[in-house]
Amino acid sequence: CYGSEDGGASIEWSELTGFLVGFDEATGEEQWRFRLSGFYPTISPAYTDGIVVIADSQGTEYDKGTIYAVDATSGAELWRFQAPSGFASTPVIAGSNVVAATWDGSVYALDLETGLERWRFTLQYGLGALPAAHAGIVYVGEYLRGVVALDAVTGVRKDAWAEANRIAVEGVERFEGNALVYFVKEKSQFAGKDLLIVGGGDSAVDWAINLHGVAKSTTLIHRRDEFRAHDPAG
Repeated sequence: CYGSEDGGASIEWSELTGFLVGFDEATGEEQWRFRLSGFYPTISPAYTDGIVVIADSQGTEYDKGTIYAVDATSGAELWRFQAPSGFASTPVIAGSNVVAATWDGSVYALDLETGLERWRFTLQYGLGALPAAHAGIVYVGEYLRGVVALDAVTGVRKDAWAEANRIAVEGVERFEGNALVYFVKEKSQFAGKDLLIVGGGDSAVDWAINLHGVAKSTTLIHRRDEFRAHDPAG
């Protein structure tokens, strides 16, 4: 659940904080409540061996994030780890590691017992799909590139699958990461600029809306007559 410092019903998004709540399995009565420093609505807790792990994003730019480990019985904090970007994913338990990804494309692995960082892997083109773990391998999607496989213990890259289609123009590499980007790290990087967003899916439309007022101008181009993005109005 989430709320604000004063519990008001009308608050700025940057003021939202989350609460991790423990309930009695038999009665449904609340047993404890743990306050997070931030909040992101799609992040859920993970559980293993009496430990609950959850992450958050803080600030309107998601420029900070924290992972928390909490005792499942008492709700007492066991440890916390802070990152310079907000977390985008529910933590994944991979053996004795906790793995989570941030909006800037970093994948962190932390020791489950202590919260100490064991390894960090940076996705060159940003986060495309949230991490999953199986049989000692962490799988994470790299935006418009494919799936990256990382050793869950060491963080060493094991393999990568077929890349998604890129713009098929000779010499396009000169513009990638500068005038041509495939993902958004920080909205501020587009402040005062004229943007051309290509696509008609949820991501393209969402960013066109979110960057309105940040960019100098925003133009959305799609090859069909209708957008494929979900219409929240139904």
